[in-house]
Amino acid sequence: AIFWLAPRARTVGRANIEAAFGAELTAPVKRRILFEACQNLGIAAAEFSHAPRLIAPGGEDLFRVKGVEHIDRSRGALMVGAHLGNWEWMVAAAVAYGFQAAIVVREFDDPRLERAITAVRESTGRGGADAPGERRPY
Repeated sequence: AIFWLAPRARTVGRANIEAAFGAELTAPVKRRILFEACQNLGIAAAEFSHAPRLIAPGGEDLFRVKGVEHIDRSRGALMVGAHLGNWEWMVAAAVAYGFQAAIVVREFDDPRLERAITAVRESTGRGGADAPGERRPY
């Protein structure tokens, strides 16, 4: 649905695919990649709406984190993740395990979307910082 309902996602996606692949791929292949990327964005959005459940009692049953016992809680840790899958869940999982967590993000262009996403992030006890810019809580 994102492919059809979000023209900006299509425009930005096409430009990114063109920048990455140029003439290496045919137009039908580029369109398939764009369509699948938009599908993934829709799945991530649906999953994101469930992020508050991750920190609710029993939420840890929704995921498994390996190696958390190796993190020295007195020193903290820096987690770096690729923008693959639903990376927002990594931060909610850290909160569910009792860590203070923050993310660095670029503000959304649409202020309504920014408010909605920020509200979900705040509901999971995360802090954050605009990139680049000042630290702001959410």
